[in-house]
Amino acid sequence: MRPWSSCRPLGIRFFRPKISYGDDRLPIIPSQWDVPRVNYENLSSQRLGEASSAVRERVAVDRHVQAKRFKGTRLRTNADMGSGRGAVALPA
Repeated sequence: MRPWSSCRPLGIRFFRPKISYGDDRLPIIPSQWDVPRVNYENLSSQRLGEASSAVRERVAVDRHVQAKRFKGTRLRTNADMGSGRGAVALPA
């Protein structure tokens, strides 16, 4: 009995050699995604996206919030927290 998997033994034997492990020993499992076709009119439209100034302002606000969140720690970004190390207690 395999409580962690609903795969049949043949499927497990087929995919096990395709699994590799990254630096932190987390499995890297190849996957394939079906993505819907994008309509040409949507790609070629003249619709403008968000203005750079609006993005810049939003990023500045978010960086300020992040700086307050990590105040009193050695962390500056979420990436500095690392992965697989459990929860990090941040000052309230």
